[in-house]
This record gives sequence, C-alpha cells and structure tokens, in this order.
Amino acid sequence: MKFQKVTLVGTGFMAGCIARDLKAEKLAEAVWAVPSSKKRIPAVMKTRLFDRVSVEIKEACKDSDIVILCCPPDAIISYLKILPQYISSQTAVTDIGSIKYNIYKIGRKYLPENFSGCHPLCGSEAKGIKNSRNSLFKDALCIMTPFKRNKPYKIIKSFWQSLGSRVETMSPEKHDEVLAYVSHFPHLISFLFMQIVPLELLRYTAGSFRDLTRVAASDPGLWQEIFFSNKGNIRKVSRKFTRNLAKVLENISSGRKEVVKNILRESSAKREKLYDNCY
Repeated sequence: MKFQKVTLVGTGFMAGCIARDLKAEKLAEAVWAVPSSKKRIPAVMKTRLFDRVSVEIKEACKDSDIVILCCPPDAIISYLKILPQYISSQTAVTDIGSIKYNIYKIGRKYLPENFSGCHPLCGSEAKGIKNSRNSLFKDALCIMTPFKRNKPYKIIKSFWQSLGSRVETMSPEKHDEVLAYVSHFPHLISFLFMQIVPLELLRYTAGSFRDLTRVAASDPGLWQEIFFSNKGNIRKVSRKFTRNLAKVLENISSGRKEVVKNILRESSAKREKLYDNCY
C-alpha cells in the first residue's frame, strides 16, 4: 500500500525506524515529522529521514493519510485530545504506546472514527533517532486494539503489514495484562537489580549479567510513565513473583535440593519453548 503523506509525531528511536522503512520501501510520497521542540529540528533534518519537519501540528497533519503518535503515553493522550481540529475525516490515527487502555479510552472519546491503537512488539534499549535502524518491524508482532473495524482500522493494519509486521488484535485490557508479564515487570526488575549492584563490581560482569540488565539502559522517563500507567497489572505480577521468590528462598534455606531443582527445571523447559511460541 502506498501513502501520499505520513506524519510521525515524535522523533525518537521508533519514529526513526518507521521513517527508514518508509523511505527504503518507497511506501510514502512524503514523510513528515513533528519534533517535541524547535531546537530539535536541525538534528532531525540532519538525519535526512523526513521530507518535512515542523513543530506546527496543524501543518504537519494536514491531508495526511495516517498520523502515527510516536511518543510517551502522556503525550499520546494529549495529542489525541487536540488532533480532531487538525485532521480530515479520512485521516487514520494510531500510536505505538506500550500501554493501551488509558489511550484507548481517550481515542474513543475524541477520535471515534479515526483512531485505532497499536503496539509493535519490538524496540531497543537504544535511545534517540541516531540509533534507529531499518527492518525493525519485519516479522515483529504488532498488537492492535481497535474499537471499530472501519476504513482507518484497515489502513493502519495495512500500514504495519507493509512494514513486514504480523498483526493481531486484542482488547486494550488484555494487552495491558499481557504486557505486564512480558515487558513491564521484566523492565522493572532489570532497573531495580541494576540499582543494587555496587559500581565497583561492574568490572566483573559477563554475559548473564548483561542479558538480565540490558533493558535497564532504556529511557527512564518513558518507563516511569509506563509503570504508572499500568500499575495495577504490574502489582499483580509482582505479587506472584514475590511469592515465588519467597518459596524458592525458603526451600534453599531448608536444604530441599530436589524441590529447587524441579522449580529450575520447569523454568528452563518453559524458556526453551520461548521461540516456538513466537510465530
């Protein structure tokens, strides 16, 4: 599917990856960017990923086929409230936010005919448009949380498929529950574990430590918003984790080696099935 005009609101890592694929695959005649401030314009222009860069949301969104909100959850919600005055009835609007229910409620209220929320399940701890890369979305799963399967929904679904993504739909409530397990709580654990390790011990780290703490290098501002936006589901997962940790520690203290081995064996077997369940 070829688009005449695509507008990306936000100019971070994910927006850069989208722009790269749009250019590489010649999927859009014009790609516009809306940075967070005027001072960002020179750096964004320097990437040569966009045809136009403007902080004027009205100009950037005028006659767009699709507007993609590539910013933190609070900013997505703010844009959803003002976009109705700047877009046409034919413009499809979506987002890439890692939480969906709060965004879904606002989208349904302000853009009931245009908006369909999305979350491409890919990314990186790398920050900034300078670290963006091609083909990030190829073979990645993109979750859609539509409230109508209308023309904008079909446009947005086609957009992600054009980038090589597999698309699946679910309710926003289910999305946030799932992501608490597979993304949000693991990020929280990574951040907190990194915090307790003495700085002088970092010189002794190797592969396992780096695997566990890789996502602790992610954007703190973004993740603070995600944690607060999905706090109920994160608390549920944390309670399960805390009970499991207490159980394992109690068995270690009591010398129940077979019990501990069985717990570890079960976890190892589940981990081996990880990639079997990705497609």
